[in-house]
Amino acid sequence: MVIGSIARMAKGSMGGMAFLVVAVMAIGNAGSRIFAGVLSDKIGWSHTLTFMLSFQCVLMLISIPFMRDFSSAFVRVVLATFIGFNYGANLCLFPSFTKDFWGLKNFGINYGHPL
Repeated sequence: MVIGSIARMAKGSMGGMAFLVVAVMAIGNAGSRIFAGVLSDKIGWSHTLTFMLSFQCVLMLISIPFMRDFSSAFVRVVLATFIGFNYGANLCLFPSFTKDFWGLKNFGINYGHPL
């Protein structure tokens, strides 16, 4: 939801530089996949996913007033970075979640990738 509307929201405070928010969000997305993979190897995917979903909840609650009422470009870029970070981390963890819950036999059917 945020990814689809972040550029439009950023245009209000950044004008023609709104593309920067989308680019920074993509960098956060890519970096988080590495971070989440390493963290998942250390503490397990379930703890990492719980942390990331909790972080996502906090981000969404914080984002509501800032994206609607606060016009600071810096705050929007920081929030977009963390939202992109969270999105990438979740996508990194979902394959492990799917395999552990439904098994390797059904992984390709449930996750959508052939084995």
